[in-house]
Amino acid sequence: MTPSPDPVGLYIHIPFCHARCGYCDFVTFTGKEDKIDQYVTDLCEEIRLYGEQTISTIFFGGGTPSVLEPRHLRKIFASIHRHFHVDPKAEITLEANPESITLEKARASIA
Repeated sequence: MTPSPDPVGLYIHIPFCHARCGYCDFVTFTGKEDKIDQYVTDLCEEIRLYGEQTISTIFFGGGTPSVLEPRHLRKIFASIHRHFHVDPKAEITLEANPESITLEKARASIA
């Protein structure tokens, strides 16, 4: 893989939430946790289509990305690292709600 000369930022939208906030205008779904596995699989396929770029920033937004399980985060990061050149100093951010973040999820987010 030949990385792109100019690094780009990667935004990963996770549209799942435990509750819908009144101020949120983003595409989000509540009560659809049964769709997360398929969403992550489809997301990884889309990552494959856009690969071969240098990534300087990875931002997980949503929704509430911290509703994902560590296995989902590991799968997404494996796909990103397989199909993109990630700058070793890349900034990685994952939006989280205090009730849905765990140490294990935080560790999976920097894998």
